[in-house]
Amino acid sequence: MLKNIEINDVLDYRKKIVELGLDFPEGVVLLPISIESATTKDGLMHEAEYQTVQKLLSSNGIEVNPLRNNDEKIPKLVNQSFEWAGPLILFTATIITSHPEVITNTISIISNFLTKKLRGVPKGDNSVNLKISTETKSGKFKKIEYKGPVEGLKDLAEVVRSTHEETD
Repeated sequence: MLKNIEINDVLDYRKKIVELGLDFPEGVVLLPISIESATTKDGLMHEAEYQTVQKLLSSNGIEVNPLRNNDEKIPKLVNQSFEWAGPLILFTATIITSHPEVITNTISIISNFLTKKLRGVPKGDNSVNLKISTETKSGKFKKIEYKGPVEGLKDLAEVVRSTHEETD
């Protein structure tokens, strides 16, 4: 396993989203950070940087398909720490198969943004927390969590691709 990267099996997001009464979007999806624990739509909450990442990706040509709660905005969690925490980014099998470059492009855009945003911040304080989930070829979902300096994000795209290739 690469340094600062943890990979775990997670629940079936497709099934969970449908159980919550929402439509499951395909492609690049920014999931609420509380998706795994929410028991109702009202329990959904986005990470504070949700809108920043959504705008950043959209302005760079990456279509982000939102999870909608009947056109009501899903509330955002307020982050009180120095660590930058992004939303849970889901790459569905459909987008990985049809546009595999979207993984590298997404991570590169976020990495470039963070490099600029955290410029001048002392080394120990420039930590980022980015969670990416991917649908494997076998239809399971895996969550890849990176916690560490911005420079380490460069290894994440390959980890996402290899995780998607799993067939167990």
